[in-house]
Amino acid sequence: MAATRFRRKRSGVVALTVHPDEALVLAGLLQQLADLVAPEESADADPLAALVDIGTTTEAPDDPVLARLFPDAYADDPEAAGEFRRYTENSLRERKHAGALRALATRAPYFHNGAAANLTELVNFYNERFDMQLSNDQKAELVAFLNSL
Repeated sequence: MAATRFRRKRSGVVALTVHPDEALVLAGLLQQLADLVAPEESADADPLAALVDIGTTTEAPDDPVLARLFPDAYADDPEAAGEFRRYTENSLRERKHAGALRALATRAPYFHNGAAANLTELVNFYNERFDMQLSNDQKAELVAFLNSL
């Protein structure tokens, strides 16, 4: 099944109309992208670096997909490439991760079978599944946060 059409909205956003089965595949790919690019480093790796959003990683990723998403800035100078990576990769990961989450938030229903019709149902599912014990206020705040991305 092919995409029905692309169209530009007044806001400048380009929308793609696809068959529901294709939409589920695209949503799965977005979720995989979000998981893949999620920032890796913990805040306690280097407190000062975390405070100013500088990473500690200077090596290119081993994963070929990540290496393509976050290539070396200086192919002929590994030291400069490492320093560039240290100063930019965290923010690049955060932006790519937020973009994938934002795209997912606009695409209901959620899960491969469409079991969650909206973000509230999605949050309730994970709250029960992982015994997170979130209050109703916390769940509402999480849904509001996801909608704000």
